[in-house]
Amino acid sequence: MKQQKIPVFLAALFLLIEAASASDRRDGNWWLQLDEVSKIFYVVGLIDGSELGKKLSTYGCFDDQEDFSSKEAECLSPILSSYNKHVERFIAGKPNKQFLDGLNSFYADYRNRNILTHDAILVVFRSIIGDPGVETLTNNLRKYGHLE
Repeated sequence: MKQQKIPVFLAALFLLIEAASASDRRDGNWWLQLDEVSKIFYVVGLIDGSELGKKLSTYGCFDDQEDFSSKEAECLSPILSSYNKHVERFIAGKPNKQFLDGLNSFYADYRNRNILTHDAILVVFRSIIGDPGVETLTNNLRKYGHLE
């Protein structure tokens, strides 16, 4: 009798773990379940997190020396140039509420719900500036966004 219960228990445990991990997927279905306060905190975290991304991107440029060398400057220059260019283009001067509204609008379309939030915010950034490639990007994310 005990041996019969073990497979049932393991199957139930597996289903619970699977259901929990599916709810951790940060996509449109997840986004639509958040309240407005959680959404704004998430958007602020995305924007603030870009600073961490910048620091992590430049981490390999430094060696253990205390002095800043030309080698480090050479490494940092293209990274910081790209980061600053894109922050200026997509983020600077725009209120977080605009990004929140953009994500709400984007995910209102049921076809976009499988797209991960970190990809959706790029669509929103590009939409705000009137980038003509947004439709192509969105269609590609609809097709392939679930592969991540």
